[in-house]
Amino acid sequence: MAPSMTGRPPKAIQAVLRDYRGEQVHLPEDQVPDVLGRLARAAGRQGRMPHQDPTPAAIYQALCDTLTQMGRHDEIG
Repeated sequence: MAPSMTGRPPKAIQAVLRDYRGEQVHLPEDQVPDVLGRLARAAGRQGRMPHQDPTPAAIYQALCDTLTQMGRHDEIG
């Protein structure tokens, strides 16, 4: 199950990209791109992605960069 976008979107993204409160989050590797895509679409609906916000939070830029590196730029909200 993907982290919720209603509570703390940046923390949900950070949990997948890096860690959560210092603990490594273990998702099956094959699910990571889909989870990140869902988080990006949700962040896009909130207008938080770099192409929508002139001063995006660093975590949204990291999400965008990661999806681009994965070849999934089309999923960026």
